[in-house]
Amino acid sequence: MCLVSPISYLREITYKARIMQGGLDVFNAVYMCYNTCMPFKVVLVQITDLERYASTLESYSGFASEKGTPLFGKDEALRFLKRSRGSLVTPYPMGPLALAAFARKRFGSEVELSIIDMLTERLFVEDLVERLKRESPDLVGLSSFSAFSGALHRAAALIKAELGVPVAAGGPYCSASTERAARDPNIDCVAYGEGELSFVEMIDRLMHKKDLKGIPGTAYLEGGRVVVVPHSGFIEDLDDLPFPAVDLLRMEDYFLNLSPLGYLSPWMILFNSRGCPYRCIYCHSIFGKRTRFMSPKRVFDEMMFYYKTYGIREFQVWDDIFNLDVGRAIEVCDLIHSAGSPFRLLFEGGLRADIMRRELVEAMVRAGTCHICYAVESGSPRIQAVIKKYLDLEKAAEAINYTADRGILVNTYNMLGLPTETEEEMYATIEYNVRLRHFSIRLFHAIPQEGTEFYEMVYPKGRDKGETGMYLDHRHEGADSALYRKVLRDGLRRFYLDAERIERISRMQVPTMSPSEVMRAYAMEFRSVFNILGIRRIYELPPGVVGPVMDVFRGGGVAL
Repeated sequence: MCLVSPISYLREITYKARIMQGGLDVFNAVYMCYNTCMPFKVVLVQITDLERYASTLESYSGFASEKGTPLFGKDEALRFLKRSRGSLVTPYPMGPLALAAFARKRFGSEVELSIIDMLTERLFVEDLVERLKRESPDLVGLSSFSAFSGALHRAAALIKAELGVPVAAGGPYCSASTERAARDPNIDCVAYGEGELSFVEMIDRLMHKKDLKGIPGTAYLEGGRVVVVPHSGFIEDLDDLPFPAVDLLRMEDYFLNLSPLGYLSPWMILFNSRGCPYRCIYCHSIFGKRTRFMSPKRVFDEMMFYYKTYGIREFQVWDDIFNLDVGRAIEVCDLIHSAGSPFRLLFEGGLRADIMRRELVEAMVRAGTCHICYAVESGSPRIQAVIKKYLDLEKAAEAINYTADRGILVNTYNMLGLPTETEEEMYATIEYNVRLRHFSIRLFHAIPQEGTEFYEMVYPKGRDKGETGMYLDHRHEGADSALYRKVLRDGLRRFYLDAERIERISRMQVPTMSPSEVMRAYAMEFRSVFNILGIRRIYELPPGVVGPVMDVFRGGGVAL
């Protein structure tokens, strides 16, 4: 949209018509002025590889078989993906949302921004390029997780061939695998780490017809070699960040996704800090190893914006370590409570259990917390040292039990197949969880991601490591897929098919959930577990849990 007044516009047309040489007509003068007035157009894309996603669904279905034989094929999974809308886990594209908001604050109406989320819109790479042709962007920014890096490179090649516009890339993949991403000749600039400052510098340079070389926090290909430019620093005042540009999305598409507790409700992701000081070998350092926090008021104001604008009452907090500063965390919770806000909080980022304090748990209960995830990773003290997490397992156990006893549904994150981990140590993680009183567990296959110490431990120096991603069989010691599947199935049986646990959780009173919502959450948890274990009928359960499980499904209004 042109922002000059009609009179000024006509004056400029007349002026340009007069100065043009060779007798160019007024139409060309009008077109030239129109082109001058048009804002710089940027399209940000959250990359997804639907074929890779379908292969993962196929592999996941194999857990229901003792031999790992998939229950359905890739083509069937692809058909399901294309016809489904809200039945997948499709988190908001938080990276593009943050970049768009920051650029809009910096440039205002000089820049037009849009976001394409390939998973939510169910787009293949070819579909994306056709969509971009209609958008006619001046710059395309691609963001991807490592699992979908192949799709990012395919998209970059097609965009260059079909549109010929500058292509920038960023997100977790580019932060983890910066040099590999930058070796792609179809990508003009790769941003790594915290990307806002690099992104606005790219736009500014392109608007002024300059190249993208030398921007701090980026990498690029020059003369056959990758040049990595160091960051100039992090954004220190996170309060200065604008709210994510959610107006660029169809929010209702994300409301179709089930909550982690199995119900439909308008929801939003919150980040109110960046960075983590711990040095676990499996984790990234995208935001550095020093934690920066937003003020409690800034966090609360963002929540109120979503509530007043979209009616959102449920917030999923995805900070790396929300409870690092206990005093500040309590202040956030007390601000929410004192305002009488009708919110429901789910802490999905993985709080550190051995630094949790009872007074913070109490504050979280008052603020409306119904779900907390604690990152345990391993029940073996030796493995805790190997992965450099150094979690105090006894203190963690006390925090997990206390949180569960206070009426919060607690989940633990765990990994199997960590470096040098033995089968006995894998089962130690199962034993650790079984003796605690929490609601659910996740037992992930440990996958070394490029850019981490774990990755360097697994792969020899100088090896072309290739793509990392979901459910890959890395064949390093302790990570055998068959063993993982065996321990996973044994662990789920022992944890979930426990009559005492089922009866205890069935009696839980969660302050922000009705009894039927608690039962529905538990029933949906059982459904997922039964799919992995291949349990199709109620009589396949151990006799002692048939009655309690049936009560859970009836109480939650969920069909068996």
